[in-house]
Amino acid sequence: MLARRSILSPIAVLCLALGTVFFAVSCGKESAPPKEEVPRSVVLVTIDTLRSDHLGSYGYPRDTSPFLDRLAAEGRRFESVISPCSHTAPAHASILTSLQPFQHGVLKNGQGLREEFDTLAEQFSVRGDNTAGFVSVGFLSELQQGFETFHAQWQTGDLTVDRALDWFRSRQDPTRPFFLWVHLYDPHSLKGPREKLQDDVAFLRAKDVDESARFIDYLSSNRGLDPSVYPSTERLLERYDTYDAGIRFADRQVERLHREIASQGSDTLFVVTSDHGEGLGNHDYGDHGRYLYREQLQVPLILWGPGITPGVTDRLVRLVDIYPTVLEWAGLPTTVGGREIEGYSLLDSPTPTRSLSPRLAYAQRRPKDGAGHRENWEDGEIRSLQTDRFKYISHSEAADEFFDLEADPWEMDNRIDEGSSAEEDLRRLLEAYVTGSVGAETGEDGSEDGSEDEATKHDDELRALGYL
Repeated sequence: MLARRSILSPIAVLCLALGTVFFAVSCGKESAPPKEEVPRSVVLVTIDTLRSDHLGSYGYPRDTSPFLDRLAAEGRRFESVISPCSHTAPAHASILTSLQPFQHGVLKNGQGLREEFDTLAEQFSVRGDNTAGFVSVGFLSELQQGFETFHAQWQTGDLTVDRALDWFRSRQDPTRPFFLWVHLYDPHSLKGPREKLQDDVAFLRAKDVDESARFIDYLSSNRGLDPSVYPSTERLLERYDTYDAGIRFADRQVERLHREIASQGSDTLFVVTSDHGEGLGNHDYGDHGRYLYREQLQVPLILWGPGITPGVTDRLVRLVDIYPTVLEWAGLPTTVGGREIEGYSLLDSPTPTRSLSPRLAYAQRRPKDGAGHRENWEDGEIRSLQTDRFKYISHSEAADEFFDLEADPWEMDNRIDEGSSAEEDLRRLLEAYVTGSVGAETGEDGSEDGSEDEATKHDDELRALGYL
């Protein structure tokens, strides 16, 4: 891969200075790889559209995730994890490159990375490891850069895991280290094969009226939902039952994958996360992609493997932090050819040394474009920057928003008119961060990488899924 120039250096000092306004960097290790034997293989599981607050280990009262809850108890669970985009392909590209969407140029589903960007798969390939990806939608085939084996097809997670396990069993050299990415799509709300979820839906619906009422009260009092956004109680329960059934189904598929791979040896790190969340009625919106509120950006992250200290990390982390974490675990360098990344390894306590502090999480909305179901979307660009305590959302075509997350975790009380110093600091930092980078990764004509034409070969699938 070509080395790319360092970006954002003019504002590095500003970022470091402002970062100290909001937090102090903690000391000591979160977890560390074994001293005598560094695990060589990594399994990355991404469960599409999975809100962290719908897993039992994150406080959800329903039995949606028995296996993932056990994995979280045995490993390291990260409480507050922020995606850089509430859209599938951009978020996955950020996981695979440790770059923000406006830097790697994947802004919509169906777009691909330019060859100059080093992906996780490429880093493992350089060392000679096996690399394979099995994803449950066709349009993610545009992110197969660096994988020697890759299969992308719109299908349920059981079939995706079947393919992944077939690959795992058929490797010519079972002792050779590997990097495996498995993507499951089952919780996704758009059109898709749902018949396999019926048993899980029936399990969730086997409740009496009083239990249903308590659940709705829980959503209202603990999850920022106004139940009146649904036309009836039945419609609300139907929506939540279907979503949660997709999670239960995916949970079993992860268990199958983990059971077989982990039984073959103790040198594998499992990373389980998601690309983005789902509205489910929060902010009067049921889907994802339109906003940058908590329900669309906050996702789970679980690390399980030798040397991982069981427990919970409360501090803010980002999906871009997965890349350096995985590479450090596997004993690989986090940079190649002088390339600068955005993430910080989660195996160490981070020290702000790059363009954006490790305690600041950036996100951006996907472009609106002309799709029918996006006609009512706000025009222009929407970007956000947040700390553990505060969040600023910048709108190019509407009024900005500012939230005190400690007092208002579900971002219902916009305090933009109060004019606090924290608000101004975050606004300035967000503007400086973007201004120092926009244009650095565009084509010679100034257009964003990944043209409209690039996605046309996936139009049938994208249309069937409701994206077009």
